[in-house]
Amino acid sequence: MSNNVKAILAVAALALAWSGAASAAIPANPWTNFVYSSTVTSVAGEGAASANLNEPVFTRWHQNTSAVYTPENPCWVQFDLGAGNEQTISYVRWYNLAGGGNADGPFVYHLEYRDANGDWKVITDIGDEFGNVTTSSTAGDQLAFAPISTSALRFVLTQSNAGNNFRLSNFEFFEFDQRTVNLCNAPGATLIWSNAYNDNTVDMLALDSFTNGRANPADGLPGNPRWDSGQYTGGRTDSQFITLTLPEEYMLKHLRITAEDDGRSIGEFSIQYLLADGVTWATVPGLGNLTGQPNIAEYDLSTLPATTGLRMHVTVPSTNTGDNQLRLCQFEVFGTPVPEPVTMSLLALGGLALLRRRK
Repeated sequence: MSNNVKAILAVAALALAWSGAASAAIPANPWTNFVYSSTVTSVAGEGAASANLNEPVFTRWHQNTSAVYTPENPCWVQFDLGAGNEQTISYVRWYNLAGGGNADGPFVYHLEYRDANGDWKVITDIGDEFGNVTTSSTAGDQLAFAPISTSALRFVLTQSNAGNNFRLSNFEFFEFDQRTVNLCNAPGATLIWSNAYNDNTVDMLALDSFTNGRANPADGLPGNPRWDSGQYTGGRTDSQFITLTLPEEYMLKHLRITAEDDGRSIGEFSIQYLLADGVTWATVPGLGNLTGQPNIAEYDLSTLPATTGLRMHVTVPSTNTGDNQLRLCQFEVFGTPVPEPVTMSLLALGGLALLRRRK
């Protein structure tokens, strides 16, 4: 290979490196939920179905309703990746998906991680009270924090009065704050619910913020992380759409959908993307339907062409017979903007400039 060609290739490599610098801090798979690869256990005698909390199915962990827990006598559910499998994490979220899943509080909890010496330490000062959570509420919380390296987390309950049964039906921890990488939160993006006639459209707040659905965003956390279309359908059973529109072309990578549990998953739906004409929607083969359980679905979108839109076309909103209400707890899309093209002419000019300096 001649020195001239080597110089031009070097300039090309630099240009490509510069083009990717902005996204270098984001991991390759920011949607990876480490819970799926963990072993779940709980303090002795406390943990109905706890072994399944790392699977995308409807299961719950709950503490013993007859016990009273204190800081001196806590209970916990633990998520263990195994010694030597430390991961960098900076975001966790947890919630009970089903309506009617919590008894009256207050409940006090905190999160702990296992350090390199095998000791358990509180992540940060995040002790919180769910307060008087009624039996009709869906409660959840989330936390972003400075990155830590750990192979295990545990959710520790330090206040639970006798008869007050706290239930945890989903727990997730990630390397990166999901709110910042979910394209539904991207500047200029919109997330819209609509019906088949487009005579009723509703702006949806991002479905990862626990401030949407029936909860008042001004209330802050904890909130109700569920979108419920029932108040907008007007009794119709027509198709419903959840449509993400992006301000520029993206190469989509991954989609996560979490439907309500409690036996009400989504009956039938398809995933569609917007073609280059900006009008036509194409269906992605094989993606859709959460009939029954599991109620959490992860979809690979990496084979799609660049697009400015993704939507879920729901034809049967619920597996509950006769129910046309669509209930969603998460709708998260991950991907990267289409990079600006590095043209051969620019590379050649850069290479020539380098050659002139060398001469």
